Amino acid sequence: MSLNAVLTRAFSCGSRTAFCIAYPFALGLHFTLNKLWTFERRERVDVRQVIEYLLAAAITFLIQFPSFLLLQRLGLPNWLAAGGANVVQMGASYLLLRLRVFKQRGEPTRDLTT
Repeated sequence: MSLNAVLTRAFSCGSRTAFCIAYPFALGLHFTLNKLWTFERRERVDVRQVIEYLLAAAITFLIQFPSFLLLQRLGLPNWLAAGGANVVQMGASYLLLRLRVFKQRGEPTRDLTT
């Protein structure tokens, strides 16, 4: 939210441009905090984990960005619309990360397509 606000105010980026520029930084922080803090996974990052994380991020982005646009259309300031969209994305993201990306050893991988 802060980076989004800085980009729109200090650098005069359009709100959508600022949202898209801030997204990769938020994604890296999101992966790291979820791996180490939320799911307490300390093993090395492997290729499967990164691929599944990026897939989950793509899916949740397809939820988050339309939420951002809707909240903007409802008249919320850009920074608040970004925050609200983040809340919507967090729920979907948690489920995908818990069920696929950071599942505990011994747990079966759940097929989310069925």
